[in-house]
Amino acid sequence: MFKINLDKLLRNILLAFIASFIIMLIVYGAILPLLFPSSGIIIDRRIDTSVDSINWGYVTVGEPVNRSVLLTNVGNVNFGNFSLSVQNVTGLIDYTLTCNLEGQSLLVGETKTAIFTLTVLTYNNTNFSLDIVITGTELV
Repeated sequence: MFKINLDKLLRNILLAFIASFIIMLIVYGAILPLLFPSSGIIIDRRIDTSVDSINWGYVTVGEPVNRSVLLTNVGNVNFGNFSLSVQNVTGLIDYTLTCNLEGQSLLVGETKTAIFTLTVLTYNNTNFSLDIVITGTELV
């Protein structure tokens, strides 16, 4: 004869549900900021990962190219006075790069769309790269 221990079965179902819920929270990033508080910014929350490159596509000299990236402040510090700088440029001689968030703030938990605009004026290589550095100050 087969006996079912209802208490044990319900307890195991409840534990499985709780474990699944915790895994979902970790996967979707809801609990990581609590476990690892920082003053960091997650880039492009739509894909829950940091963006390590932007594909500018085909760039025509003198014509601006826009790319949008979501920025989310998952830390515990409010940031303000965003500024943009560029480092390690290869393949470009004269260009402009702007961002619509320059001078703005990003509060804890806030998400904003950063629109980067690149205009290439002269280049010496059709393949180019540059590092975009966004800095800000802590708002008190």
